Amino acid sequence: MANIVSYARENLKGFSEQPFSDVDSLLFSALIYLHLEAVPTLQPGGECSLRDLWQAEYFTGMLNGVGRRDEKLELLATMCASPRYRNMRVHGYETVLEKEDGIQFAACTFVCPGDFLYVAYRGTDSSFVGWKEDCRLALTESIPAQKRARAYLERVAGELSGVIYVGGHSKGGNLASYAAAMCDEAVQDRIVCAYSHDGPGFKPEELVREGFIRMRPRMRKTLPQSSVVGLLFQPEGNCAIIESTGSGLEQHSPFTWAVEGQDFHYRAGLSKAAEVVYRRVNGWLADMNEQEMNEFIEALFEVLENTGVDTLTDLHTDGRKMLPTMWKSLRKTDKEQTKVVLHALALLLVPDSITDGASERIGHMVEAIHSHAGDVADFAVDKAGIVKDKAVDVAAVAKDKAGDVADKAKVIAGGVLTKAREVAGEIASTVKEKAMEAVEAIEETEEKEQ
Repeated sequence: MANIVSYARENLKGFSEQPFSDVDSLLFSALIYLHLEAVPTLQPGGECSLRDLWQAEYFTGMLNGVGRRDEKLELLATMCASPRYRNMRVHGYETVLEKEDGIQFAACTFVCPGDFLYVAYRGTDSSFVGWKEDCRLALTESIPAQKRARAYLERVAGELSGVIYVGGHSKGGNLASYAAAMCDEAVQDRIVCAYSHDGPGFKPEELVREGFIRMRPRMRKTLPQSSVVGLLFQPEGNCAIIESTGSGLEQHSPFTWAVEGQDFHYRAGLSKAAEVVYRRVNGWLADMNEQEMNEFIEALFEVLENTGVDTLTDLHTDGRKMLPTMWKSLRKTDKEQTKVVLHALALLLVPDSITDGASERIGHMVEAIHSHAGDVADFAVDKAGIVKDKAVDVAAVAKDKAGDVADKAKVIAGGVLTKAREVAGEIASTVKEKAMEAVEAIEETEEKEQ
């Protein structure tokens, strides 16, 4: 089935002939994952044409640390060659990484001269660190990256004219929605649509702010059928469910989203697994205060990080082998947190297996484990004591037996030595006799010869 690269390759008409679409938004949201600071002309205040990005000397820097590099490079090549995109301008690239202040941010603006601006925000990769940041976006109040996203949008709007599209994938989608909702009204009035492609949502109290209410009809959210991050808390706009060719966590990648003609291949709804997890996990999270939410995030990612792998892709590949390690980490959490974490892990490891019945079984399993945890612990202690006593007894018996064996070996060795001495004496006597007989025979022979 076709994907975003196929779309870029086959749709060659300009935007005046073929209007901007949801797929175009995802293309730009995927392109911003490239580290464009490798392009000298895009240093602060600079700009270049999109086709100027296709320079081999830039590739190493642009792709440094980027996931799914081959697909992103193919997308870049296709867009740089396409008459639909190649003459667009790349403007105002900005990237900030301040670990001390928790800021990880990148954005740029793709300009279609005389038509529109597309403000793109970078999302997170598939690492646990990136996904943990996605969760925090949904569960906490505004973070530095969100405030920077708003400031960037307002600055670019002041520099350039034209209608505005705003968007991003994963974390970038959340930043786009936040910036569009919280920017000045004059900037909002120029926004045609704000896209969040499988980005985390917002807490209900955020969505009742005036800016969100004004922008809500112009907010568009796209999700793969088994979305995880995109279902955290409330969607900020109209949702469209996209068919994905990926399995489980791979569906988060925009390169797995199916395209049909000039638009996505849509589905009627989420997978059953995603619906169950959305209802149950968000139901539990809605009852948590901010401290409890943070404890849930820490508990979930402690379990994931203790597996020894770094990305959710690795977890999806080898996760079932890591279940004992995960369960050991879960024993530290309380009953309610364990339920939520187990549902989240189930969707990550076996994405299409969670049904209402399976969800109920997870709940019963957690209840049973926590109800009998004390009994199991006491039983284990008792058994450990019995094993210890048995070990001591075995050691004592072994010691006694070792003494008996040593004594018997000593007796046997003494007997063998005595027997050896007797046999040696007999052999020596026989040899002596034979020697004497030989000497006598020689002497008799000599006398007869004389």
